[in-house]
Amino acid sequence: MNTRITKRTDFDQAINELCLKKGAEIGVHKGGFSEHILANSNIEKMYSIDAWMEDQNTTKAVRKHCDRGKMEGCYQETLSKLSKFGNRSVVIRDLSENAVKQFEKESLDFIYLDASHLFSGFAIDLIKKKKKLRWGGLFAG
Repeated sequence: MNTRITKRTDFDQAINELCLKKGAEIGVHKGGFSEHILANSNIEKMYSIDAWMEDQNTTKAVRKHCDRGKMEGCYQETLSKLSKFGNRSVVIRDLSENAVKQFEKESLDFIYLDASHLFSGFAIDLIKKKKKLRWGGLFAG
């Protein structure tokens, strides 16, 4: 790969250079990064996965104080942003550990992890998602 990724917004260049066609962002919040990838890459199918729930014990994720009480709005904003991409975009509202069961082994070209910012949640995501990534795929976050 010739592309040097120095910031997250360079990720779409890596997707294009490596001809990645099917990927998932785990931890979507308001859909901005999924929107960026869909708008700036040749990806054929983008799965945007988030639980959009408040309970930090269930999600094993840290929620910013400003996000409390606003998760339904974040979900609706994500749907609005990504709807313009039609069937290239699939939004999945579920815990990532449940959502991962929808994917066959080695069915994704890339996984971008940005969900839990607690070690326990990140470890669960890493262990359960790595089997869904094809050999030679890109795991980032």
